[in-house]
Amino acid sequence: MEVYIDYILMLVAKKQQSYCKDKTILANIDKAINSSIELRSKRELIKRFIEQVNVSTEVDEDWRRFINESKEAEISAIIEEEKLKPEETRRFIKCIVQIYAKLFRKSP
Repeated sequence: MEVYIDYILMLVAKKQQSYCKDKTILANIDKAINSSIELRSKRELIKRFIEQVNVSTEVDEDWRRFINESKEAEISAIIEEEKLKPEETRRFIKCIVQIYAKLFRKSP
């Protein structure tokens, strides 16, 4: 059984609803991440998000914002480290993402 990020976010919302006090939910999140090949590579990203969750967090909305900010930070770091041209690099990445999405789009 493959675990998806939606399930993890549901658990994060449960943790938040417990005023971030229910430690068993963190264990369940860890088990869910470990059971998913796709999510294991995102473990640190997910944990960083969970660390900043508080009672006023809008889990789904803040997760999307967190992901976008993380992607942007990583792209900016690569551009700087590799001394790439920012505009061309971003355009290239956007193109690759669109191609990937078309090739690997899941059928309904």
